[in-house]
Amino acid sequence: MKRNIIFLLLLILPFSVNAQIYKVPIGTSGNSYLLSVKNYKSYTVKKLKAVIDFSSEWIVFENKQVIVDSIYVKSSKNIEFIFNVLDNVQIGDTGKAELKIVGQCGQVLARKTLLFIAEPDVKGFRLYDTYPNPTNSCLNIKYSLTEAAHVKILVFNILGKKVTTITDKDYSSGMWKLKWDGRDEKGKLVSTGVYLVSYKLSFTHRKEHFISKVLFVK
Repeated sequence: MKRNIIFLLLLILPFSVNAQIYKVPIGTSGNSYLLSVKNYKSYTVKKLKAVIDFSSEWIVFENKQVIVDSIYVKSSKNIEFIFNVLDNVQIGDTGKAELKIVGQCGQVLARKTLLFIAEPDVKGFRLYDTYPNPTNSCLNIKYSLTEAAHVKILVFNILGKKVTTITDKDYSSGMWKLKWDGRDEKGKLVSTGVYLVSYKLSFTHRKEHFISKVLFVK
């Protein structure tokens, strides 16, 4: 499943655009980042270059430079970057890419930082933010289902030993919110460290399994 991202850049004066965060599905190809550049200057802008200066290792752009011959006054042009998301990342891992727009004489007209968060590519399921992470009290888990499924969410320590079961039951389609209070099955507060949250989904004709990380700090 590819993900399309659209951003509108108003080309007026040299400026820096604040970073925006995009969720991207793990192990997917053909994801599209579409940049719309509009010329608000009083003359035609020629020979623009949109360049990906840097990207994290697990975000691989198929094209790192796009040249625009000209943009007339008050007109716009779309610039598309195609990228793949490798499967060697965990849910919630973050990455970034640095983008710049360069004018005909080599001047930098705009810069933008793209921030990415890896999310599972599971049909019928979407995991929203698990927050706060790190946490010292209660971890909130929010997800949605577009079809009914049996959901089993377990917590393991970094050695693979089971800590507790958050849920293990059937859910209908819709939005769901769960919490983990940082305690094991005996009601004892866990120690500071990294914990693995295991999601096992059983749909009518298929099963899915993925893992995310959470840091618990006392």
